[in-house]
Amino acid sequence: MTSILSRFIDSTAKRPQGKWARQYYGEPKSHMKAFAQTMEALAPRPDDAHLEIGCGGGYFLGMIQPKVARVAAIDHSPEMVEVARRANHDAVAAGLAEIVQGDAERLPWPNDSFTCSANTSMWFFLEHPERVLAELRRVLKPGGRLVITTIRRSWFNRLVWALYGLRLYSNRQMARMLGDSGFCEIEVVSKGLMGQIVTARKPAASVQGQDKANHARP
Repeated sequence: MTSILSRFIDSTAKRPQGKWARQYYGEPKSHMKAFAQTMEALAPRPDDAHLEIGCGGGYFLGMIQPKVARVAAIDHSPEMVEVARRANHDAVAAGLAEIVQGDAERLPWPNDSFTCSANTSMWFFLEHPERVLAELRRVLKPGGRLVITTIRRSWFNRLVWALYGLRLYSNRQMARMLGDSGFCEIEVVSKGLMGQIVTARKPAASVQGQDKANHARP
């Protein structure tokens, strides 16, 4: 991949930056369907402590924040963190939202900090998804819910997104990845031509270490 192409992919999607990125990711219209599907799958509750990885401009964080007790988010783009903090200024000022710049493979929160985590349109950029899953499992409380909304692996999607070199997984591959990382109650569902929604839980304290059935539907 040429350096020019690599910089283009970083600035527009992988590590958004610049005037266009700040405007687009402040209200990413192409992500709205995924946001709605993610919200439905997560079913947030008033007592939830929610974590989002790859929050971009913080639009989805702003959608979920009024529905839960508190939210936290991390993104590796300093500009996106700035946009997200500005978009969620009141919640941040009130101590109801925390938005940090950092690495999803080394989350800065203690064990058992969150009851749920929903992550949209970012899984395909992760170089080491198993490391991120290990961190998510660590910071989720026993029984904590996980939702991942991403693009399903298929010849069509690989062709469409070839320029960006996205890491795409079949439903079975995603289910296996979550199972190998110690999650349970795993379900992977296709949505339309491209979409893929993963739901899972960190095992409750009483069933830690027990095997659970994983399900992947076409």
